[in-house]
Amino acid sequence: MNKIVEIEISDNDFEGKPNILYTGEPFTSVGFTASIYGMASPCITKEEIKDSIENAKEWIYKEGDRPIIKDLRQEIRTLDKWCK
Repeated sequence: MNKIVEIEISDNDFEGKPNILYTGEPFTSVGFTASIYGMASPCITKEEIKDSIENAKEWIYKEGDRPIIKDLRQEIRTLDKWCK
């Protein structure tokens, strides 16, 4: 308990490919993994992203841990600028 848990927000999978639902719609993934609990949610709207982050934070606090948010969407955009 009392560990830092990263809530990751990403538009791409672990291979760098865009997240696509079985319906063909792109989505943003919001998720976290702690030592014995975790979650992941596919989100299409900004409201779904916000709700998923709030649910994740609530769960992490309930477990006695501290959440931080890591927005990989921003990180990838920043790296794209430097990799051209």
